[in-house]
Amino acid sequence: MTLFDLDETIAAPASPPGASLRGMLRISGPDVRRQLLSVFQPDDLDHWKSATRPMLHQGRISLADDLSCPVTVGLWPTSRSYTGQPMAEIYTLGSQPLLERLLSVLNEQGIRTAQKGEFTLRAFLNGRIDLVQAEAVLGVIDSESERELQTALDQLGGGLSHRMAEIRVDLLELLADLEAGLDFVEEDIEFVPHENVLQRLRTALTALMQLRELSQQRLRSETRRKVVLAGLPNAGKSTLLNRLADQEVALVSEISGTTRDYLAVECQLGGQPVLLVDTAGWELNDDPIMKSAQSFREEQIRQADLVVWCTPHALSESERQTDTEQASYCREQSRQFLHLGTKSDLESPETILPNVDLSISTLEKQDESLHRLLNRMTTLLDDESAEEGGMIGTTSARCRETIRDAEAALHRALEAAETSEGDEFIALELRAALEGLGQVLGVIHTDDLLDRIFSKFCIGK
Repeated sequence: MTLFDLDETIAAPASPPGASLRGMLRISGPDVRRQLLSVFQPDDLDHWKSATRPMLHQGRISLADDLSCPVTVGLWPTSRSYTGQPMAEIYTLGSQPLLERLLSVLNEQGIRTAQKGEFTLRAFLNGRIDLVQAEAVLGVIDSESERELQTALDQLGGGLSHRMAEIRVDLLELLADLEAGLDFVEEDIEFVPHENVLQRLRTALTALMQLRELSQQRLRSETRRKVVLAGLPNAGKSTLLNRLADQEVALVSEISGTTRDYLAVECQLGGQPVLLVDTAGWELNDDPIMKSAQSFREEQIRQADLVVWCTPHALSESERQTDTEQASYCREQSRQFLHLGTKSDLESPETILPNVDLSISTLEKQDESLHRLLNRMTTLLDDESAEEGGMIGTTSARCRETIRDAEAALHRALEAAETSEGDEFIALELRAALEGLGQVLGVIHTDDLLDRIFSKFCIGK
């Protein structure tokens, strides 16, 4: 993909291919109103020519000498449009041959067919959105769940961009203060107090570290949430997996240690795509296979969005002590933790579990306790999503190393300030950090970067 002349008028279908009730063609260019008049006959010509704000116009478009098609045209006559230049959208019947014929008619009038992502690229180049928001457009299009859609919409709304822009503005102001002070270095004038420099650097560094952690979290859970079931052997994990997945995927047995490896299954919980992982029972064992399973289990727990620790009722005193110790260790390793009492149908006054968050019986498929568990898990996963904030996976991948480099530059700037190495050294590192943030936001960009991002779009976006 190349950066085309922004003075060219472009057009492309903006509705999905195939038959539908309505179809749409999108057009953008500085001369779009005049060029459309060569094929579009508005019902009210004066209204079309005098429009100064977005309006709908009824009319017809000529398809051949004696054939025309009734259409509605939405016209944005100024640069206050999505692309930052005059734009129009043609609404008509959702017939693929009709839309293709309309596009051919526009091509005959010198209106070029747009390339992938070219409308959003124009929005970026004309300053209507930044690069982070441009990626969010693709995130909205590609989202496969309510959580992914909300994350992309939050990013498109500018939440992430505003945080990065605020950090960048603060650092620009600090750099300006430091460089102004350098002009008076021989006069022994402290243009900006040293403690103020330290505080502003620490504040910016903390904010940048939070953004980097945010990008890493989004990469860990870009497509689906991971829920790990853990507990001692024969704690009811496999039965629970079958009930949550609503299918018999795990072997269930009263024999301790039946699950010697692990089992993973994809399913939906509360409308969210989830990977359920049933791990081997928590025990020490010299068996090489069991050692491998135990190692895998600990790795999965560290990566999980939610760990459900299963404690069965009717444990012996020694088993209960072991369970408590292992559950506490697992809680410390987990991002989100739910302590579940299983096999509650075996509960008696002697087997009551005081420290569990919820108890459940999985003997009956429609047991109310199972519904309570599903609601609790969904709430915890939603809470985890809210903590992550708005950063889609593609932005995370692109930003991760750049933010890390900017963070390293701020670390060096702070070290220079703490050891009083001189404001010129601090200013040098600030420029490096600002360059990184500029690349993230698209203030500083290269053609190959734009090519990689916008080539992922579909035609008409």
